[in-house]
Amino acid sequence: MAARSQGPRPDVLARRADAAKRESAASGVPSDMTAAETELWVDGDRKRALAALEAEHRRDNPRSTLITTLERLTHDDTEV
Repeated sequence: MAARSQGPRPDVLARRADAAKRESAASGVPSDMTAAETELWVDGDRKRALAALEAEHRRDNPRSTLITTLERLTHDDTEV
C-alpha cells in the first residue's frame, strides 16, 4: 500500500486559490499585494480599508500588523 502524502492535494489547493482570487476580485481588492502596497492602495480611504480588512481576514495567513492598521483606519476619525 502506498503512503499518503501530507496536506491537501494540488487540485484542492488550486481550487482554493481560484476561489480566493474570485473573492478578491468581487471585493475590488487586488489579492497579490504586499502589506505596504495594500496600505498605499487604501490611502486613508475608509471604504477601501474596510474592503481590504475583509479580504485580509479571508486569507489563509492573515497579516496581523496589516489588520491592526486597517482596523485603526476603519475606526479612527483621523487619516493616517
